[in-house]
Amino acid sequence: MFQKNGAIIKGGEFEADVFLAAYNRSSKSKIYISGECDPKSTPAVFPAGTPDAESDNEGKCHFVRSTGGMSIGEHAFKGQIEYMKNGKPEYIPFIIPAFYVMEPIAVISASKCNVLYFGLDNPIEVSVPGVNGTVTPSCSGCSLGKSGNEWIAKPDNGAREATISVSAQVNGENKAMGSKKFRIKNVPTPEPIFQGKRPADGAISRGELISGANGGGVGAAMDPSFIFEGISFNVTGFSLTINTGSVTVEKKSSSGQFTAEMRQLIQNVKAGATIALTNITATGPGGGTRRLAPIVLKVN
Repeated sequence: MFQKNGAIIKGGEFEADVFLAAYNRSSKSKIYISGECDPKSTPAVFPAGTPDAESDNEGKCHFVRSTGGMSIGEHAFKGQIEYMKNGKPEYIPFIIPAFYVMEPIAVISASKCNVLYFGLDNPIEVSVPGVNGTVTPSCSGCSLGKSGNEWIAKPDNGAREATISVSAQVNGENKAMGSKKFRIKNVPTPEPIFQGKRPADGAISRGELISGANGGGVGAAMDPSFIFEGISFNVTGFSLTINTGSVTVEKKSSSGQFTAEMRQLIQNVKAGATIALTNITATGPGGGTRRLAPIVLKVN
């Protein structure tokens, strides 16, 4: 006896070949299935009725049964095989070993997190345990594409939620395997950074201030705990306010770089003055302009 599938998605077909170790090519064997049974019960001969299958050219009786009406869990069948001996039918009882009927369950998970982010390639893992056929996901609220062996989800503009559904080929039919909903969120707003200083820092040396004004300018950095790597934002403008105690001066830049006028003012800043980088704006994944937190530093 050869059992072709030990686990079947409910609605699929269970298949098994029943045959004798030695058979007569000139005589057909037949199988009769009396119904389901406990796989640990003892098989017994019963009165033969209409055969459920006859042997093929290799002596195998192919048994097929739909699992559509079966309960979830373990199942087994009992029956008997008929063969001819000295011109008379003989019967050998058998039990088809236990197999399992499973609910169609798709495993769908975001490889990076439990949400999808606007403007990012969100990797999605999709599988259906027990199914060897083609597994195909689809999505409402996002688009799906393939990158190597991985699915990539990109949320639709304006969507608040996405539902990824999975279907699979089972016995030549396309069957729904399940779905999962994902929240859609914007990429977190980054922190501004200037010469390694962030909003939580409170002081900067005069040398660092002058070097930063002439060098890298104001940037934006993602929180290191954010699970996606390599996310970048571009600073599109900021205001510089210098307070010397007696005079307050404010200048604006339309990029992350200090203007020539700003650099000239900074050259004259003395220890004890306070500088503030405010109205910092940046653009990044997902589009739109973000307003970043201010950086206020005392020059020492």
